[in-house]
Amino acid sequence: MAVDPARGEVLWREATTEAQQAYTVWRPVVGTRYAYYKNGLQLRAVSLAGHGTVLTYRTASEQFHEYPQARLILAVDDDRLSAYPLR
Repeated sequence: MAVDPARGEVLWREATTEAQQAYTVWRPVVGTRYAYYKNGLQLRAVSLAGHGTVLTYRTASEQFHEYPQARLILAVDDDRLSAYPLR
């Protein structure tokens, strides 16, 4: 869900029934077209315009960092580094 930071009001919610598995330890990554968050074993890209899930990436990673200069989301684990497109 997107929340107005000044008023704390919900602006919109993702159009899905699977949000109950959302991983809330790290903040979502927001690009120019999509917001990304972990849900179960997926990194989900939610359209900022249509509010529906547009892309999913299977991942067991739990730490995600944006690298805007390279337009990437980096998934960092003890023994691996994965990269996903940031759009």
